[in-house]
Amino acid sequence: MLEILLIMFNKKSKVWFNGKICLAEDINISIFTHALHYGTAIFEGCRAYNGRVFKMKEHHERLINSGNMVDVPVGYSVDELNNATNNVLMENNLTNAYIRPIAWRGDENLGVKSKYNSVNVAIFAWEWGTYFGDDKIAAGINLAPTKYVRPDPRSTETQAKASGLYFIGANMQNKCSVDGYDDVLMLDWQGYVAECTSCNIFFIKNMELHTPIPNCFLNGITRQTIMDLSTKMGYKVIERKIMPQELSSFESAFTTGTAVEVMPVNSIFDIYKYPNKAKVLEIRNEYLKLVNAS
Repeated sequence: MLEILLIMFNKKSKVWFNGKICLAEDINISIFTHALHYGTAIFEGCRAYNGRVFKMKEHHERLINSGNMVDVPVGYSVDELNNATNNVLMENNLTNAYIRPIAWRGDENLGVKSKYNSVNVAIFAWEWGTYFGDDKIAAGINLAPTKYVRPDPRSTETQAKASGLYFIGANMQNKCSVDGYDDVLMLDWQGYVAECTSCNIFFIKNMELHTPIPNCFLNGITRQTIMDLSTKMGYKVIERKIMPQELSSFESAFTTGTAVEVMPVNSIFDIYKYPNKAKVLEIRNEYLKLVNAS
């Protein structure tokens, strides 16, 4: 992971910033930036395979929609963002990469109200391998419990990919890694299974795929892709409320996201074990075929 981070933070990398290609080291962000103080930012995570960005249009549509929901208007069209992303990949000579579009409120006013602050937009990219490491593909990840829950959807715009909504996830990632876990499984405000810190979760029982209803967390683009793909593979996909006590009834589990792709789960809470990963790896392989053919 250290090598990935060094590539990611290369100051000589090319970044698309407010309509122009710049060197990363030439971009300066003020300490008065509204997003730094109040989380008024939105972002996306896209992934390029063999020089093509998988579902780039859908990611940029969601970026714009997120901005509309939390009042961080992007100000660029999907086509403009698509062209900018392709330019970033070309300028950095990247074909297999993770791409981060982000928009945030600027530094004109430091009060809580953000309407008087400008909106900045940037896109940058870096090489990325397997999120948890190649060894975890066969072994699976281990999920810890957490005292925090996904909140009532009446409390925020849960379908916005907003930076402030990731604070709990960042906090829990820090804590669980110290305890030897890879991620946490979060419940929702009603006590049902929700998702992990930044990725969705699925469970397999025979030829059924069970997954929580995304009523208080992001309905991921990879999640939607896996639901469509699994249906074509013969699975019956069931979105429903899942109680933690049900976790022992499933034969396997996996998480999905642009960064993690499809990642098998080995254990949850040190109680529920999923040694049989054959079906998950089959779904993962079909997903990788899909993204590499796009």
